[in-house]
Amino acid sequence: MVRLHSTPDTFVALKCLITLHHIISQGSFIHNTQLPFYPSSGGRNFLNLSVFRDGRDVETWELSKWVRWYAGVLERNLITSRVLGIYISDPSSTKVTVTTTLLNSDLIRDVDVLVGLVEEICRAPDSLHFQQYDLVYEVVNLVGEDYRSTQQQIVIRLGECGERIGGLSSGELVELTRCLKRLEECRERLVVVFVNRKRNDAFWDLVGETKVKAERVVEEERERERWLVRLGGPRREEGSESTRGGERVLRPSQLSMLPYGGEWLGPGPNNRSLRNGMTWPFSFLFFSFFF
Repeated sequence: MVRLHSTPDTFVALKCLITLHHIISQGSFIHNTQLPFYPSSGGRNFLNLSVFRDGRDVETWELSKWVRWYAGVLERNLITSRVLGIYISDPSSTKVTVTTTLLNSDLIRDVDVLVGLVEEICRAPDSLHFQQYDLVYEVVNLVGEDYRSTQQQIVIRLGECGERIGGLSSGELVELTRCLKRLEECRERLVVVFVNRKRNDAFWDLVGETKVKAERVVEEERERERWLVRLGGPRREEGSESTRGGERVLRPSQLSMLPYGGEWLGPGPNNRSLRNGMTWPFSFLFFSFFF
């Protein structure tokens, strides 16, 4: 880490990051847990190379973008690994993944953080022709392996989401749909970054199917709520009208007086008195009101 932060050379920085990546993917558990990366607890992020620049020439300036991107991917890799409790770069991680005991909220959280790693990978520099450099080519290969492992972790969790789809809350379904839309937006960029690598169409089919299922359940729930509103609304209005009608029948004092001009008057201190003191029998008013 000291060497990484003390060098202004892009090639040295890439070599340091590749070494770190190998430690993460193949190193012992002790080595992995001792990686000095504790930003969530207020510590220093030793992978923050956002200001790294090698300005010796145009070539090294462009390669500096690859250093910054690669450091960002490794940073996101470690964040994701700590959330999941496994190391994404470890080839055996899928063998120890257990999702059946996860809470629904934790399951959606896992999908969200995995999609975040994919999004970070998609931020690769546009100068993909720099893969002609052996170091950059190795970097892309290592990140490609991480992407493959990330796909596997997403597949495991989407399978679990599919089993629970009917038991997820509306909020969880909306969040899941949002995550999968973000993931689908990465597809074209991933094809460009990993141009010569095998496309996993089955993975994207699963993503699309799960998103459609989640959207369908959300829409069904919304339609159910709209139906209940339509069903309950008229009843409440009808009840109110019948109650008001009932009040006219049950409270004859409200209908016993009819002033000239056709204005209804009810009892109360604020009502005007009838001109000429004219009154109508209640039986006549009752008959006229209903017939």
